[in-house]
Amino acid sequence: MIPLIWYLIAGAALLCLGLFGLLAHREPVLVLMSIALLINAAVVTVAAFARYVEPVGGGGPLLTLGALLVGGAQALVGAALVVRARRQGPGLDADLDLLQGEETS
Repeated sequence: MIPLIWYLIAGAALLCLGLFGLLAHREPVLVLMSIALLINAAVVTVAAFARYVEPVGGGGPLLTLGALLVGGAQALVGAALVVRARRQGPGLDADLDLLQGEETS
């Protein structure tokens, strides 16, 4: 049986990659992929703890399935928004200054 710490390390690595992608990229598709990595990090961690806390049965698989369904729905809606926005405008940019209401030159 694989020790719990290896699952936690994998979840932490996914979390770090997701946060880096979220903070470093401005392309909306990459931001959505980073959010999906964050969701998968949570799923790995929850599934690992569910397996080690209650090895037989329990609500861990159901909770993991729910998180995966939410992640899939998020990816589907995000992709639809990106496709729709690309058809309407010349390009997309996740500009945080514009979202905060500051003027950009």
